[in-house]
Amino acid sequence: MEVHAAAPMAQATADVWQRHIDAWGKRDLDAIMSDYRENAVLVLNNQTYEGRPEIRKVFQRLFEIFDQGEQRVDTPTIKDRLVYITWHFTSRGQQTLFGTDTFVVEDNAISYQTIASPLFDEYPVPKAP
Repeated sequence: MEVHAAAPMAQATADVWQRHIDAWGKRDLDAIMSDYRENAVLVLNNQTYEGRPEIRKVFQRLFEIFDQGEQRVDTPTIKDRLVYITWHFTSRGQQTLFGTDTFVVEDNAISYQTIASPLFDEYPVPKAP
């Protein structure tokens, strides 16, 4: 899914998004982590993960979860430093759940991300001790 945006800031944000979604599709954890600032914050269903080491563990779990079914990501909305996506995950049991992510990009890296979905009630992402 190629994404282009008109304004220079939005294009830089779109470039980060494209790199991120490509790495997600390849399950390339190192490439995904290179998209995040060292002190990035990820909030998943009201649970906060801070810094690359914690976010890395989240993505390891997300790969496990999303490899158990099929995911479709809708066309992103990109405005200045913001990327907003909606997605749908269908488990092998054929239940489809909806989710959203919001990304804030600063200096060509993700500073903040939120993820919300009832999927994570069924497939928890524990916080490391």
